[in-house]
Amino acid sequence: MNVLPKNVKPVSYTLGIAPDLESLRFIGTVDIELEIVDTSDVIVVNALDLDVLAAPSILVRRRDGSEASFHATEYDIDEIKETLRMEWPAALRAGETAVLSIEFSGKITNDLRGFYSSSYINPDGKSAIMASTHFEPTAARRAFPCFDEPAIKAKFDISMRVRKDLVAISNMDVLREDVHDDGFKDVVFRTTVLQSTYIIAWALGDFEYIEDILRRDDGSELVVRVYATRGKQHYLGLALEMAIKALAFYENYFEIRCPLPKVDLAAIPSFPIGAMENFGLVTFRESAILFDPASSSAKTRERIASIVSHELSHFWFGNIVSLKWWTDVWLKEGAATYFSWLPVDESYPGANVWTSFIQGDYLSGKTADAMRTSHPIEVPVNLPSEIAEAFDSLSYSKGASLLRQIAAMLTPRTFIKGIQIYLKRHAFSNASTEDLWIALSEASGIDVKRIMDTWTKQSGYPLVEVVSESFNRSRGELTLNIRQNRFFSLGGSDPRDPSMWSIPLEIITDITDAPINAYLHAREGSVTFKYNPNAPNRFYKLNHKTTGFYTFRITRAILSRYIAILKNDPEFFCVEDRIGMLQDVFVLARSGLEGTSNYFDLALALKEDSTFAVLSYINTCLGSIRSVFYKEVGVVQDGLKKLVRLIFSAKVTSYDYPEGEDESAAYKRTTCIESAASAGDQSVVAELLARYNQWRSGKKSALNPNLIGIALSIAVEYSMPPADEFNNVLALYLNPSTVAGVRVSCLTALAATRDETLLRHLLTWALGARLDTGEEYCRSQDGGILLSAIAAHHPEFRETLFYWFTANFQALFDRYSSARSVLAAVLESCVQGNVGEKYINEFKEWLEEWGRDEKGRRQLDVVKSVRSSALERMQANTGWYDKDKTVVEGWIRGHM
Repeated sequence: MNVLPKNVKPVSYTLGIAPDLESLRFIGTVDIELEIVDTSDVIVVNALDLDVLAAPSILVRRRDGSEASFHATEYDIDEIKETLRMEWPAALRAGETAVLSIEFSGKITNDLRGFYSSSYINPDGKSAIMASTHFEPTAARRAFPCFDEPAIKAKFDISMRVRKDLVAISNMDVLREDVHDDGFKDVVFRTTVLQSTYIIAWALGDFEYIEDILRRDDGSELVVRVYATRGKQHYLGLALEMAIKALAFYENYFEIRCPLPKVDLAAIPSFPIGAMENFGLVTFRESAILFDPASSSAKTRERIASIVSHELSHFWFGNIVSLKWWTDVWLKEGAATYFSWLPVDESYPGANVWTSFIQGDYLSGKTADAMRTSHPIEVPVNLPSEIAEAFDSLSYSKGASLLRQIAAMLTPRTFIKGIQIYLKRHAFSNASTEDLWIALSEASGIDVKRIMDTWTKQSGYPLVEVVSESFNRSRGELTLNIRQNRFFSLGGSDPRDPSMWSIPLEIITDITDAPINAYLHAREGSVTFKYNPNAPNRFYKLNHKTTGFYTFRITRAILSRYIAILKNDPEFFCVEDRIGMLQDVFVLARSGLEGTSNYFDLALALKEDSTFAVLSYINTCLGSIRSVFYKEVGVVQDGLKKLVRLIFSAKVTSYDYPEGEDESAAYKRTTCIESAASAGDQSVVAELLARYNQWRSGKKSALNPNLIGIALSIAVEYSMPPADEFNNVLALYLNPSTVAGVRVSCLTALAATRDETLLRHLLTWALGARLDTGEEYCRSQDGGILLSAIAAHHPEFRETLFYWFTANFQALFDRYSSARSVLAAVLESCVQGNVGEKYINEFKEWLEEWGRDEKGRRQLDVVKSVRSSALERMQANTGWYDKDKTVVEGWIRGHM
């Protein structure tokens, strides 16, 4: 691993930062209290893109009580290793202590990492600047010299010299402010708790805030504030409410108090990801925290609640207990993803959020893990670029899904007992995946490590299929002979692959009151249970409630039993099982193991389902089929739209949302309206356009917040001439008073235009085109959102996107590479939606050509895993299209 030498250990930092928002520069000083572990005359710390202003100095405290002070004889920053190496004229001896002092300066960049700036339009209509930090995983070294590894914890005393009209915030509360006659002030913060460098943070700007207090039963209090730039204070209420609820929930659930005197949440105009769990100063993209009851949807409320909860759960998983190394990034991100749903479920019981989890994180994790380019969630990482790539859907979504599987396997009560053991044992220290398994084993008496190593130390997940059935009439028992193989999205399965898992099968039947708990540990096994082969509703189903991270091979024979039951009672199976059926049948069709007609038949059997989650997932899958078979214009595309209208149009009975109805009812209504409109239901389109026109004319009650997004898209799509509503929505998008979430809806709506000239104009936005004011049309953080929307709205434009991407890759890399996740989204949006050997071969050729020299190879390595998965998805979709295009057309001709 590319790690620092262990000859010294930091105990504390005294860090002073003086930023200048006009020159966009900063100067700083850092004094690092050290323990000398091994005798050496060299100290190496992390540093990058910093200027060391003078020779570093060190004050050494000898073991005999004497002191010595000297300056480094040699010092230099290695831009490749991202280190500052300092040589001293005398050896620092083991057992001594020392204070290392470094003066430095740097640039406040605009590349969304380290210490960077955000520009925005303030309520006065003027351009304004604020600055903040984003250090995860390895960017603290861009703001100050430090030991920038998660296992190297220390305490921090931070102070900032800023203009006296600005607000400065950091991890801890303000100890004092010293105002000077020169128009500046020194803001001194209290000492932090023991923590890693990547969760250090500060921000300064024209902030305002709202606050509340978490009052505990013993009378102690925790102050919680939510900050945003001036003019957005009225959008902060939901985040504050959810923060109080989540903190109270986690303190009770984990049985460990938040150890801080305050918790701040801050909305940042430009931010590379959704949010960041800095200890005591959690930072957010504005669309992930600002909520306007008058224009934000119910789904936006759930999303903000889950993001706030996710970040605050990191206080326990990631901050109080930190990683030993980035190999275990899943341990904090998977845990935070799983635990984020618990307080949301408690706060919004009508939302049935675990069905959202199955459609979201569970499906996302399986989609990524079905690739041959997948990796174990315990992934070896060394270089900073490799660390960044570990923050992917496998770490977040597969990790969360495996924790849900363990919780079901052990029972929730035993699971949380093990979690509490783990957190209390490793509090304010570092831990690994194995430490979690040890704690869960203690709580349960089960060898959790033996089971879970099969899930975390190897790539992929299993396909479980019934090889044969045998019925013992005298005993009334059915025996299933079961086999497991690794599942692949391209080709289905490969018997030559040696991977095997310990799989909790969780089988339900028509005559069992409780699931049959059985495991498959080997390649093949069997399970026996009571069964009546003559019962009219006879069935068995593996993976009850879709808690197991595997695909059950639902053959045509098994599916026929399910369909017969569902035609009489669409909600016979629990909602989690219905979604699981849809997922399994869909991925089996996509992989080539079963036919796409199976999915169509199951969707029709569920067309009378009244549950939002099921209807939503039906539409998602049908949208994916329309997307892959986009070349089949005419019969196929028209038939697919007709199928969507058949399922959803009759369910559109109202466009109003009664006050007090539960979330699932609102979600269902929105899903049905969006689905019918997107499939060209002209009565729904006409109603949305009429309501949109009233809404735009000032009658805001005409359009419920849940329908603003689809109405904006429909208005732009159907506008004649095209520029009219495009410009109206553009004006709303550019209005600084429009809440961030609605601005994102505007951006995706603009991509719905049918005018190619306007679409090509949007492509200039992705390259950084600016308004006359100098502001960018599209912040770099939103480039992937824009391009993804263009690809989704216009399959016929994907070829243009593909060639535009390859022709402009250097400019795109220059703009987006500092935020790898955004560059990855740009690549995926422009490349992986294309279907056909032509695009596969041309993408391979382009990768080979671009990577011929060292510079090109380094650039492609920034998105190494994403470029590989994009290629594999093109191959998988092309294989699906080639195999089933006649099947799809035949089914449509026979049923539509």
